Amino acid sequence: MKKSPAIPGTGNFRLLIRNLRLIHERNEMAERFYDLANDHAEWSQATFGSDAERGPEGPLNHLKREVGEAIDSPRDEEEYADLLLLVLDASRRAGISAPELVSAAAKKLDKNKEREWGERQPDGVFEHKRS
Repeated sequence: MKKSPAIPGTGNFRLLIRNLRLIHERNEMAERFYDLANDHAEWSQATFGSDAERGPEGPLNHLKREVGEAIDSPRDEEEYADLLLLVLDASRRAGISAPELVSAAAKKLDKNKEREWGERQPDGVFEHKRS
C-alpha cells in the first residue's frame, strides 16, 4: 500500500495552531488574573475603605500574619490565595496597579536569574550573594 505524500507546510500549520492555543491560554489566564485583581479591588475598597483612607500598611501587616498560617499549612492552596489577595491589596493601595506589579515581578525575576546564590540555609532559605 502506497503512503500519501505529506502535504507541504502542514507541520508549520500544526505548530501555528499549537502556538495560537498557548497564546489563547495565556491571554485567558492574564484576563482571569486582572479580573480577579479588579474584583478584589472593588470588594476591598467597599468593605475596608478607599485606598486613600487606608493605605498599604494594614494589608501588609495582615500579610505578615497570613505568612505564618501558610508556613503552618504549606500545602493549603487557600493560604496562598490569602497571600496573593493581600499582596494585590497592599500594592494597589500603594499606587501599584496589577499590570505594574506583574511587570515589576518579571523584571525582578530577570534580575534574580543573573544573581549568584548561596547555599541552602537551615531554615530552607537561599540568599543571593551580596557584593
